[in-house]
Amino acid sequence: MGVQIAQLENKIETLTSMLHSVVRTTGLPADPSSSMHDGYLGTINPHGGAIPGLTPMSNVSSLSFPSSQSSFQPDESSHSSSSPLYEPSDSEADHYFQVFENQMLPLFPFIHIPPTMTASQLRKTRPLLFRAIIAVATSSTEQKMSRIDGLRFIWAKSALTQDETNIDTLLSILTYITWSIDPFMKRTSNLSRMMMLAISLVYDLQKARPPPPEVHVVAKMAPGLGTSDGEALEPPSKSCYLEQQRAILACFVLSCYISSYFRRIDAMRWTSQMEEGLCAISENDERSSSDEAFVFHVRLQLLAQRVAEVRGHNNTNSMSPPNPPSIYVKYLQGQLDQLRASRSPNLPHMDMLSASSHHVELCINETVRQATSSEPLLPASMSANNVPGFEPVECLWRSLHAAKAWLDCFHSVSPSLYMGFPFFYWFQLVRCLVILKHLSVFEDPAWDRLAVYSTVDLLTVLEWMATKSDLASQAANEQSDNDMFRQVSKCLRLSQMWVTAKRDAAASSAQAPTALPCDNAPLADFDQAPWMSELAMGNESWIEEFFDWSPGTL
Repeated sequence: MGVQIAQLENKIETLTSMLHSVVRTTGLPADPSSSMHDGYLGTINPHGGAIPGLTPMSNVSSLSFPSSQSSFQPDESSHSSSSPLYEPSDSEADHYFQVFENQMLPLFPFIHIPPTMTASQLRKTRPLLFRAIIAVATSSTEQKMSRIDGLRFIWAKSALTQDETNIDTLLSILTYITWSIDPFMKRTSNLSRMMMLAISLVYDLQKARPPPPEVHVVAKMAPGLGTSDGEALEPPSKSCYLEQQRAILACFVLSCYISSYFRRIDAMRWTSQMEEGLCAISENDERSSSDEAFVFHVRLQLLAQRVAEVRGHNNTNSMSPPNPPSIYVKYLQGQLDQLRASRSPNLPHMDMLSASSHHVELCINETVRQATSSEPLLPASMSANNVPGFEPVECLWRSLHAAKAWLDCFHSVSPSLYMGFPFFYWFQLVRCLVILKHLSVFEDPAWDRLAVYSTVDLLTVLEWMATKSDLASQAANEQSDNDMFRQVSKCLRLSQMWVTAKRDAAASSAQAPTALPCDNAPLADFDQAPWMSELAMGNESWIEEFFDWSPGTL
């Protein structure tokens, strides 16, 4: 027994020594009571460091950043601002808030921030949203990922332990999803799971269906199953109602994108309540140009969902004869034209709003034929005399011009604005590149690749995009060699080499080379990624491997 006690004491001393070592390296106070006094619990995460804000005796919705005098502030003598636990000063927080408000939010304005709102005021009224804003607006990729990891723990506790539903939690999750860089920095993304959490919060806020008649009786015996008679829900004020509707509609748009790109969840269904909320925003006497831009975003995505439904109906309904595709295309294109005509000419960031409309136009054309399909344009049993009115060749040309129009809009944007791009703009960009790549090398007797080269030079596009990505990295003041923009630049330059090799092989009527001459490219550890080796071997699915999604689907 004495030996066992001695061994146990040694283990405890070892564990204590390890914990003190962690405390010293993270700058946390050795006295846990002082940490609790300051509202901070040093929960160790898998990446090292600690997760801010996990206070077991406080409400998540009332969390706020520790003050500059709290024990959470790192020791200047032993830490630099690059520490994962580094929290911004008041002036830095104001800077990040301005970056978000001026460079990021206008590109997807689902949050209304009054002109008089300051960072400190938002920190008090919407603490989780404030943390999310600081995280996504942080220029350092390392600090950004660390702050997001901290927020994930808070969201998990709020949803699973405390069973809370509030607008602050929902807005913070939507902010993270909208400007997430996870698909670029990780092999797998958890955006689908976070999207499902956001959708569940939306359903709680909507209270779409009235409870059954017996719910009040059941609630007396099982309070968790319903609302008791004593609970009366007051109608929200106008500003709160509009805030909720913006969040609900943003959740709809984001769920549509994530559903179409990752294919792991189903998008939210459009409801009459959503239509009422959208009308309330568009008809609000105090609406701003940002509200009008947001309404345009939602209307575009709603049209894109209708396009997806048409494609799904054509692919699954084999029992009834399909209508001519030209009927769908003309109707949907007419809807898009009407939406474009109703758009105010003074909306912010018209270039990217136009790009989004070109992406929807691309989707409309794909109701006839998927742009990346390798099926023959004219089956052997079909002659030129019995081809349907809307020819597949014409469909591909329309897809080509829509993709080119999207890239033209992207080219007109300053690289300094790239930091503010929501994730779906980057995915639209990739999709356009995939389509251009496919149409540039697509071999079919009815397809003129030389005409494609004369319409859009893919090599030139890849060159200026890589250059602008480098400039975006400089504008964002990125310090890491593996930030998102530099990764995109490396990806584009290797793509350029791949396309060159494919064209040279086609021109010489020889088989494509098994390897590309990229051994001397300064790629550091980036070239060790699995998808990079596939690119070097000429595998055409490299971009799907990189982004973990299928760009050939809507």
